[in-house]
Parts: sequence; C-alpha cells; structure tokens
Amino acid sequence: MKNKGVFCLIWCMLCLCCAAAFTVHAQSNFNQDYLDQINSRFAAFEEQRDAEFKAFSDRQNEEYAAFMERQWQVYEDMKQTALRMGRPKLTAAPVAPGTEATETVINFDETTQPTTHAGAAAPGAYAMRTVVSEQGSSEAYVPNQIKPGVYNGYQAQIDFYGRPLTIPCSQSLCVKSKGAKENDAAAYFRAMSRCKYESESLWKAIDEQAKNFGLNDWGHFCLLRSVAETIHSNSDDRVLFLFYMLRNQ
Repeated sequence: MKNKGVFCLIWCMLCLCCAAAFTVHAQSNFNQDYLDQINSRFAAFEEQRDAEFKAFSDRQNEEYAAFMERQWQVYEDMKQTALRMGRPKLTAAPVAPGTEATETVINFDETTQPTTHAGAAAPGAYAMRTVVSEQGSSEAYVPNQIKPGVYNGYQAQIDFYGRPLTIPCSQSLCVKSKGAKENDAAAYFRAMSRCKYESESLWKAIDEQAKNFGLNDWGHFCLLRSVAETIHSNSDDRVLFLFYMLRNQ
C-alpha cells in the first residue's frame, strides 16, 4: 500500500508538470500569433499608406504639368503679341502758355566786389541788414538786447570753423561737477539752475551769432559746443553743461 501511494504521488506530479508545460507552450503560441497578426496589420497599413501617397503625388504632378502646359501656351501667345507690337511713337509735349517774368526786389546791400576768402572771413561780412517778419514784410534787423554787466567781463574766445568769435559768457556758468554719479549730476543741475538769467543771456548771444551766419539748429548746437569746449576742460563738465543748456533752451 505504501508503494502504491508513492506511485500515485509521482504520477500526479508528472501530470501537473505536463499540464504546466502544455499551458506555457499554448501561451507562447498565442503570443507569437498575436505578434504576427500585429506585424501583418502594420505591414498592410504601411503598404496602403505608401500607395495612397504615391497616388496623391502622381495626381499633383499631373496637375502641375497640365498647369505649366497651359501657362506656357499663354506665354507663347503673349510673346507673339508683343513681337507684333511696334515701337510706340513719341507724341509732342504740349507747349506751356507764356508767362511774363516778374522781378523780386530784395532790400539788402549788394556789393559788386567778388567774394573772396579774406572778404568772407572779415568781421561783419555776414552782418544781417534786414529780416522778413511773420507777416512777410521786410524790416530792419534789431539785435537782441542783453543786459550789460551780466557777463562780469568774461568773454569766450572760440574758433568757429576758422572764424574767431567772441561770445560773452558769465563766469557763473563755469560750474564744475564733483563726479559722474547721480548725486553729483543733481548737485550740478541745482547749481546751474541758480544761473537762469545768465544761461538765457548766453543763448541770446549765440542766437545773434547764428543769425549773422544764417545757421540752423545744428549751427546753434555747434556754437554752444564750442563755448563748452572753451570754458570747460573736463569732458564730464562739458557734457553736463550741454545737456543743461539744451534742456533749458
């Protein structure tokens, strides 16, 4: 009985092993079949996609070829038409009606002497005699009146493009900055703000010289820059001076 029981146990174990092996084999076959099915579907999808793209590409190429053929025919027709066209003939321009010339007389002193460098650089060569008012009439030029004594006897001697000029400038405007920091610039502007009348007088003197030379706004700046280079040897002082004067023009 004991041997019979051992035999039955061994037989059951063999049956279980066979069943497990069969199950594993069946599962492996199922996985392989599933992978083969997925690969087959993907291959079919790729083949269909390639076929659709080839059909689309062929259709586009055919349409473009037909379009180029039509446009080329249009170009050939236009070229033939252009070759048949002759050179256009120029038409005579209409003659403008005759008008009587009117002479405009400007009230200023004319000179018959030829203009030379020595004459042009002479003092008073560009002195303005008359000006045109806002109403359009000619009137005598009156220089700006500057309060005497405001310059404290200081004269800025500048070389304006080879022409020596003397521009009155108050020594109160020769403010020296203490540095290039924000507080230093603020202190400089506070000191310059106390010289409002002196700065206005300097602008009047520059305006008078600019009018004598017929200068524009850039000429005003060049004159002011020359004054700054004369009264300030430090570059920071020149920059602050120009900025203040231009800001308070």
